[in-house]
Amino acid sequence: EMRVVRERKVRNHEKRLTALFSAAEQELGVPQVIEAQQLQEAKQPRALITYIALLRNGLRKYDETLLTRCHAEAAKLSAVAMEMSSWCEQRASEVRQLLKETMRQLESEPATTSLTKQRGATVVSWSEERLCGWQASLAGEDRQ
Repeated sequence: EMRVVRERKVRNHEKRLTALFSAAEQELGVPQVIEAQQLQEAKQPRALITYIALLRNGLRKYDETLLTRCHAEAAKLSAVAMEMSSWCEQRASEVRQLLKETMRQLESEPATTSLTKQRGATVVSWSEERLCGWQASLAGEDRQ
């Protein structure tokens, strides 16, 4: 259930980033356009140049704000991913420990047949391979 909570956090941060980008597209697409009426009113080139300079300045400030917000959301998402990775590593370590203890018990039990020991070793080996493969894929995702 902790894994589910962490995955939900990741999805929430992804939704926030998506919302930020769509808000940026909407804001830059519609309100920042110079309307035809305003262009007609700005008969003097200086007035038009001033208007465009103000518009550019507003866009730059908006871009900086948006970039800062996106960086903050990305940092939160990265922190959640690191937390998930750490939690998964802990679970893998616990599974390995359980496998070792189970194998020790199998080997130390006098009534255990050699076939059972062999099957136990096969299960431990197979489980270890799966854990290593899973951790390698997780490490690959972390790098991306």
